[in-house]
Amino acid sequence: MHLYQTVNKVEKLFSVLEKDLNRFQDSSKLGCVAGCGLCCRKADIEASVLEMLPFSYHLFKKNKAAAFYEKLIPRMDEPICVLLAPVLSEDSAGFCTEYRYRPLICRLFGFSAMLNKNHKPVLVTCKIIKENDPVNYNNAVNSIENGGYVPLISNYFSQLRNIDPDLGTKMLTINLALVKAIEIVLNYYTYRRKPKNSG
Repeated sequence: MHLYQTVNKVEKLFSVLEKDLNRFQDSSKLGCVAGCGLCCRKADIEASVLEMLPFSYHLFKKNKAAAFYEKLIPRMDEPICVLLAPVLSEDSAGFCTEYRYRPLICRLFGFSAMLNKNHKPVLVTCKIIKENDPVNYNNAVNSIENGGYVPLISNYFSQLRNIDPDLGTKMLTINLALVKAIEIVLNYYTYRRKPKNSG
């Protein structure tokens, strides 16, 4: 499979997930607390290399991959994601500087569910949402317990692995996953024609 086809499949999965998350948030009325970003500051968030390919491919098309890579290498062992903006700017939708390209866990956390030992979905969300919106949180939990819709984390990771089991299975710290993804893109195009819309 060509690299751009793999990237396209990951982006399609992200697009489907966004619709599923919007559906759940619309029905549950749950949302992040404005200006929070605490989950983004968690150390050692993990992602697969496959999840980081769309951003790496985007960088390459903009002729920024090599320069970004050089800046990333000294920071690849840092525990906090290099894409995190330390301060929320007025024109920003959030603390992630590359929100469109964020990996699965960044998309799923707060508004999805894991299956417990009895194979029942349990909402995975943060303390801030629970404390700031207890009514909608409890309504969402009750709805899920009664068969209401919620995106299941395992479904999306399973779909991701199906795109490319080698790149979609192993979890790395997010910065290391990004390093590996950029290396794949740069190596892939060493002896191939660059994408048409690069530049």
